[in-house]
Amino acid sequence: MILSEKDKKIIISALKKEKRRLFTSQSKASDVQEVIDKIEQSRRNSKTNEVTPSKL
Repeated sequence: MILSEKDKKIIISALKKEKRRLFTSQSKASDVQEVIDKIEQSRRNSKTNEVTPSKL
């Protein structure tokens, strides 16, 4: 499934809210952080991989 930038931002914000919950176990918080890191890395990669046509 391909996610747009808007979708990724929404998912990251929801995951960060989940991580800040008071009664979240430590293992669940670390799992959530791993997912956040993966999505943020994906966003950085998509920005890096954008190719503009060069004038040849």
